[in-house]
Amino acid sequence: MFQHGAADDVGLWFIEHAQGLSGGLTYNTDIFDAASVARWIDYLRQILAQAVASPQRALGDIELMDAAERTQVLVEWNATAVDYDRTLGLPALIEAQMRAAPQRIAAECGGERVDYAWLDQASRNLALALGRHGLGRGDRVGICVPRSLSMLVAVLGVLRSGAAYVPLDPTFPPDRLHYMAEHAQLPHVLVTDAALLPAAVAEGRELLDVDALAAQPAGEGNLPPVHGDDTAYVLYTSGSTGKPKGVAVLHRNLVNFLLAMAREPGFTRDDTVCAATTLSFDIAGLELYLPLTVGGRVVIATDEEQHDPNRMWDLIERSGCNVLQVTPSVLRLLQDAGRDRALDQLRLFVGGEALPSALARNMAGRCRELWNLYGPTETTIWSSLARIRPDLDTVPLGKPIANTRIYVLDAQGRPLPPGVIGEIWIGGDGVAAGYLFQPELTAERFVDDPFVGGTARMYRSGDLGAWRHGVLHFHGRVDHQVKLRGFRIELGDIEAAADSHPAVHESVAAVRRFGDNDLRMVLYVVMDGDVEAGARELREHLRQRLPGYMLPQHIETLAQLPKTPNGKIDRKQLPEPVAAAVVAQQRPGRQAEPATDAMSDARELYLAGLWRELIGVEEIRRNDNFLDLGGHSMLAVEFASRVRKETGVSLRLLNVVTGTLASLAAELPEAGAGSPRPAEGSLWSRLRKRLGGG
Repeated sequence: MFQHGAADDVGLWFIEHAQGLSGGLTYNTDIFDAASVARWIDYLRQILAQAVASPQRALGDIELMDAAERTQVLVEWNATAVDYDRTLGLPALIEAQMRAAPQRIAAECGGERVDYAWLDQASRNLALALGRHGLGRGDRVGICVPRSLSMLVAVLGVLRSGAAYVPLDPTFPPDRLHYMAEHAQLPHVLVTDAALLPAAVAEGRELLDVDALAAQPAGEGNLPPVHGDDTAYVLYTSGSTGKPKGVAVLHRNLVNFLLAMAREPGFTRDDTVCAATTLSFDIAGLELYLPLTVGGRVVIATDEEQHDPNRMWDLIERSGCNVLQVTPSVLRLLQDAGRDRALDQLRLFVGGEALPSALARNMAGRCRELWNLYGPTETTIWSSLARIRPDLDTVPLGKPIANTRIYVLDAQGRPLPPGVIGEIWIGGDGVAAGYLFQPELTAERFVDDPFVGGTARMYRSGDLGAWRHGVLHFHGRVDHQVKLRGFRIELGDIEAAADSHPAVHESVAAVRRFGDNDLRMVLYVVMDGDVEAGARELREHLRQRLPGYMLPQHIETLAQLPKTPNGKIDRKQLPEPVAAAVVAQQRPGRQAEPATDAMSDARELYLAGLWRELIGVEEIRRNDNFLDLGGHSMLAVEFASRVRKETGVSLRLLNVVTGTLASLAAELPEAGAGSPRPAEGSLWSRLRKRLGGG
């Protein structure tokens, strides 16, 4: 029996009588719907029937779902089969477009445009040159090239040669790049400028100039066949042991993904995507390859454009881009830039971290289309998708893409009913080959798919989710992996780097909220010596071992870390970072506090006020660095955008993250030297108001 309008959220009661038991359930209709409650009653009947039939049966062994519901969650909601040629390598799809429309514009970057014929010739020349260097199927080639047309030629040339590429991001610490190159056993690295590659990585390896090889006459020879089971690329992701792990993605994984994306969300020869993702991040594969498989156009954002929302919008408007893929963190910055006319034409693909409902509602009402995408690197870029509309209540992960199966399982690997939270496992044609040269870890995370049989495998994502009416929803993690500003980070990776410092006894990393929308990495440490000096040394120690996106914004030194009764670190009892309380008190437009080292230059006082507001630190000195005080890449973008909006001066992002307060202030005009804006809205008018001068 159901009763609506209950005083409690849920109430269940039984009455025992001669004929057996009768009972009822009351529920709050503002929270629960009738279909869900009816399903609960069915589960209760299943439990009671099985318990009576087998009194010795453990409660955990009782099956909640009947055969029909089990078929629904395992088969019906995974009915994604679409036929395609699984023997094809990615080059076959792109080469078909090169032959079909050689004169169409294929790509552009930095004002330079090239057609499919040029891209065909350049990448073909490079592929044949790699073959002459003995590189082909089964080999791996490092790529250390800045964002440019040469980067596109490099990846296509490696793919067409039959080898697999390994991105070596020049912004990563030398130690990390050296480990990646050694672990992947790279004898050759493609570069455009040898100075980009640290000496420790370059030593003992042949450096091949992309532009020189691509410009050489191809000579005699045919390109080797590339099979679907060949490795396309190896991407290194954060590892819980402190060493990154390389995910080996096959050509057939990519082919299935790209064919699926062309169907839904959809991409045609008339579309143009703005490629703004670093090559070492797997979603770059959609931006670079999807347009080329359908005869469309890819516009590659330069490093400067990639890190500046206003320049990004300028590029989108100037180039006529109508598709953009971003993380929610970047989307928020683009939203604040306020380019509604350009936004009207955009189909936005958003993923990499949880998409906040408020941001989704706002952007879904302003852009042409908004899609939320989900998937780990190990299942090839994206595994599910959902079209987001302005009237949504929550943001779902959506439904599996073509030839993809998604299961929500309990700790014993059994499928869970709709509405019940469990771990997300992903099967199908996107499941990668595994981790390069790590068979034990591969066997742990990539297992046989028992719901399909044969050689099918599935990947244990570590994400928590639940089905609701055939749509997947996200509910956190089962472990200490986090997503921060779109990057996947194992907290153990940061902790291992910190523990390698001789003065550190213990450490634990955590993501904490600062203000409404700002998530930051905080490292709590127990260490010897002077606290302030030790934190500076530790920060430099981490900078030599971790890429920038993994560096903690704040280091909190504690006398001891909180522990549970069994001696494990109690993450729930970690104290709030000191800086978080400061950020919570900051309000936009608040008058800046006096600088701590007697600053007299109004430009320095102005920038110091912005840093206090954004980072949440009280003491700021002229020679302080934005990142060292606790800033991060997204805050740096916000800071530069604020300065440009308030003063008309464009600060280079590289200068913001590498310079000092004094060096940045020197880029602003001096008092009395003129202003880029009229008097009332001028820099110095704004400075006087911010600094309390009227």
